[in-house]
Parts: sequence; structure tokens; C-alpha cells
Amino acid sequence: MAEALHISQDGVSRIEKRSDFLLSTLRSYIEAMGGKLRLVVEFPDRKPVTLADLDSLTARAKPTPRGRKPTNEHAPV
Repeated sequence: MAEALHISQDGVSRIEKRSDFLLSTLRSYIEAMGGKLRLVVEFPDRKPVTLADLDSLTARAKPTPRGRKPTNEHAPV
């Protein structure tokens, strides 16, 4: 896994121990295993919604400095 992700074995171990991480990290990990990440949102009394084109959402998002709350400036209108 470390070789596929181009990181150290220690890096893989840290990823596997985390309970909270970025979707991009999860996507990279899954793709390194030959899979594809799909995100499905389920609401009561509605059909499930599959979020598509997560790459474009990741590309538009700005990193937020620690301690500051994110803004909605990149949220679709």
C-alpha cells in the first residue's frame, strides 16, 4: 500500500489509525487498492443521492487556516 500511495509504511499506518480525514485522502487510498470512491447521501423519505464530480469540488475548495471557520464562498448558489 505504501508503494502504491508513494508514502512510507509509517504514513500508511497513520492513515489507517485516523478516524477523521479528507475525502481526497480516502479516495487516494481506495484508488491505490484498485477501487473507486462513491459518496451517497441518504435522506428520510427520499431516494439516495450520489454526489458526482467530487474532483471539481476539491479543486475549488480553499485550504482553511487552523482555528478559522470555513466560509461558504465556494458553495453553489
